[in-house]
Amino acid sequence: MARKNKQKPLWGNLEPGNLAKVEDIKILICIILFNTKQSLDSETITNIIRYDAIATYFDVAQALIELERDKHILPNENREYSLTENGKTIAKMLNYEIPFTVRERALESLERELTLKRRLSENKIDIVQDEDKYIVKISMLDNDKEMMGVSMRVASKDDAIKIKANFLNDPTSVYTLIFRKLYGINPEE
Repeated sequence: MARKNKQKPLWGNLEPGNLAKVEDIKILICIILFNTKQSLDSETITNIIRYDAIATYFDVAQALIELERDKHILPNENREYSLTENGKTIAKMLNYEIPFTVRERALESLERELTLKRRLSENKIDIVQDEDKYIVKISMLDNDKEMMGVSMRVASKDDAIKIKANFLNDPTSVYTLIFRKLYGINPEE
């Protein structure tokens, strides 16, 4: 008899098919750094790998420690990691040791994380408590100068966090809508 409610078995914080061995996580970190062509801090690397529950936090932390110890990655003065020549060799030669779907999800997470970082650098978002309410202040920046700002008073911190997340998902459409309304431009134009 078939189960009506299909349940996924849990492997700690992982789903079956994700990475459970630190050695595989080390390869994936090298692949991520190789594909980004820029330095990333440990928090960003951890976020990328944990986004789709590809690996656990502690395994990612262990992998970073071992990669740095073995000189496959090097931190700069801001503790952002980049690959050494040995790390690049690992990324190229062992690329196919990691399942395609895991690599693909990690690289999609990389793109999301870099987009989020860029949006956070282009916009300033503050959540300020005001008596029993919260004010969300959003500013569009151009060379660290405010070009436009919007403030909104909301009932709870959860609402404020939701507004911040929704804004960061697509800030361009928010600004476009505001500019069109202020300049009297028809949305169909």
